[in-house]
Amino acid sequence: MYYLLAAALSSAVLSSGSPLESRQSDPCTKIVNQPWSKPSEVSSCLSSFPFNATLRDNVVDVLSKTFSQFHTSTNFHLHMPDPFTDDTVDLLGEFQRIKKTTYKSDLDLHRDISTTVKRLGDSHAGYVNYCYDSLFSTYLPFPLVVLARPGAEDVQNIHIAPEASQVVTSEFGDEAVKTWQSAIGGRNLTEFNGAQIVSINGQDPWAIVDTYAATAGGFQAKTTRQNGFFASYSLWEYVMGGFAQLALPPPNDTVTLSVIRNGSTSQESYNVPYLSRIGSKTVEFTDAQSLWTNNCLPSRKTNGGTPSNGVANSKMKTLSGLKSADEEDPLSEPAKFQRVPIIACLPSRKTNGGTPSNGVANSKMKTLSGLKSTNEEDPLSEPAKFQRVPIIAPVVDGRRETFASLVYDEPQDIAFPQSLLPTTYVTGYGAVQWLMLQDNKTAVLWLSSFDGRSIDMRKAIIRGLNEVKAKGAERLLIDVTNNGGGIICLASFLHRVLAGPQPSLDVQPGLDGSVRAQELPQKIVAKIVAGGLPEDDTSYYNPSNYKNAQGTEYAANFNWLNPPIDVQVNGVSDKFSQKIGDTCLPFPLDPPTTQPFAFENIAIISNGRCASSCSLFSILMRTKYNVKTVVMGGKQGTTQQYCGVVGGQSLNFVPLNVELKTLGLKNDTLAPPDFLTNSYQGLTWKLVYSPSDPNSFEEFKTHPAQFNFPLLPSTLTDRMLLIDFPLLPSTVNNPQAIWEDVTRRLWPN
Repeated sequence: MYYLLAAALSSAVLSSGSPLESRQSDPCTKIVNQPWSKPSEVSSCLSSFPFNATLRDNVVDVLSKTFSQFHTSTNFHLHMPDPFTDDTVDLLGEFQRIKKTTYKSDLDLHRDISTTVKRLGDSHAGYVNYCYDSLFSTYLPFPLVVLARPGAEDVQNIHIAPEASQVVTSEFGDEAVKTWQSAIGGRNLTEFNGAQIVSINGQDPWAIVDTYAATAGGFQAKTTRQNGFFASYSLWEYVMGGFAQLALPPPNDTVTLSVIRNGSTSQESYNVPYLSRIGSKTVEFTDAQSLWTNNCLPSRKTNGGTPSNGVANSKMKTLSGLKSADEEDPLSEPAKFQRVPIIACLPSRKTNGGTPSNGVANSKMKTLSGLKSTNEEDPLSEPAKFQRVPIIAPVVDGRRETFASLVYDEPQDIAFPQSLLPTTYVTGYGAVQWLMLQDNKTAVLWLSSFDGRSIDMRKAIIRGLNEVKAKGAERLLIDVTNNGGGIICLASFLHRVLAGPQPSLDVQPGLDGSVRAQELPQKIVAKIVAGGLPEDDTSYYNPSNYKNAQGTEYAANFNWLNPPIDVQVNGVSDKFSQKIGDTCLPFPLDPPTTQPFAFENIAIISNGRCASSCSLFSILMRTKYNVKTVVMGGKQGTTQQYCGVVGGQSLNFVPLNVELKTLGLKNDTLAPPDFLTNSYQGLTWKLVYSPSDPNSFEEFKTHPAQFNFPLLPSTLTDRMLLIDFPLLPSTVNNPQAIWEDVTRRLWPN
């Protein structure tokens, strides 16, 4: 077998042309032409890349320096408040532990790093290694849901989703279905739709859910991480949930399920196989060597430029007939599984964000005959693989667009069943869809994200609002299920649209915030105000981008990080900037001059997995106007959160790396090196202050929902309605049925 790991000598040479060692068999060749593989076969291939201390030290150095200098929440996680105490982690200490640890394989190293970062419960700060994460996606045929018993809503259990066979048959095809049906005694998958789960691998199913929630990451609240275990929807995409879709191969090839099928009272046990298929964004390979070359080495999307840190020239080979990984500038696209570009509108550089540094020679990137030149387009202006926002954000009206968006480590590419799609559409564009319910009084804004072309999204909001009002809408449901955020100013715009004209919103439709002001960010700002930023370039630290809390723009030579604000965080000295205000005004499109709905007639509903810009919007609507907030599903008897991962503004490693190179700071001892791996790292760059407590950050506050089943509006005493509704078999993953049911509960008259 051939391995293409870093030949880590004193110069940290990363070579794709020289195998580290050769063995008689290559486990990666076996799975190349298989449409489906066992997880053990995938693990055998991925585990064949041996542990390399240089790669370990490199990744730890990048992450440690990024989290210590730029990520806002690092010290807050040393001791997290209730109800987020299980997110307490000494991240920098854990990185030092990893740096001293020897692993059996490079995959084992990645598992440790990935799990460690996920302990933050912060998807802004997600870490992805595209060599492993969803290189193969692993599935079960039984996505799970929590269902209430019709007529006895206080009785709730975990079930196979009623639509499971429809989703699986449509998405995975005959071969996978035959394999699964053979394993369950030749029964048709339809016989298991809605079946109750009694145990998973001999354990109570909620124990398995809790084990998943302990390492899943993503959200601070355990209950919200639990909800990620279950199937759900995101507009036209079906989300399988953490039980039925895995980014890394599990330790076993099967899972043992004890179930009670519909129409039966007896328990039956089945060993259900996991099946793994090559990821939808994986670059094809023929063996271990080509797997490593095509998927594991850094590209311009990884660092925002060609390799640095003394790495020798690397010849990146592509397979015959495949697109070169460097045809386009990767920083303009989302990193793998992400939704916003790493960086927008910059020259092609994705991983470290700039031209070669530290005396590194230019890397010769080979492309196939007849393909585009590698520099024809800027890849940093689009989302990285599987991400949803640009690698580097576009410049809009002289400023870089600001995003608050999650990091994803798996694709969301399974189609939502046609039979469950709503039928009462009015109008829409992308993630903004408007509908009317059958009562002809309730409009629905189905908002799956705040991503898209900003001006077109704004137009879709205004156009849809006008059309549903013309149809007689008096109430508004806003469904933000699995909304992972996006454009911050779009959230501010929607807030202003629904709030109507108010004096305070003419200055600040969003929230004040602060960024970290450690030594390296201070050096960046000092360089900028001294004239070190090229005339046609932009920077996230450019003072002219920002306003103070009163709405006054900073002068171009104003050093807004000096002096920093000294803060004690869990007994550790930290530094933050002074408060900076919302930079979304003036809006490029005028919002309405009247308030469209009474606040008591607005409800925001979700499965609790509303994050980032979605959280900023939801928190403003709830705290300022007491709009109704509904969480659907979840474990009975627990406190659900209607949103999480608030942050304020997120970035990824690439734009910061680009700025360090542009300003001549890449060789600073505090600066992170370039990745030697095909990795993507997000971070929370700005934290917003709480609208209810302007001296503390909203990120670390709880946003609870109340559990009372059934809970009808007549039992409530005020308008700040926080409800958790059970999902009935007739409504689960059926958006229109959910909206109709929620409307009847909230507004029975």
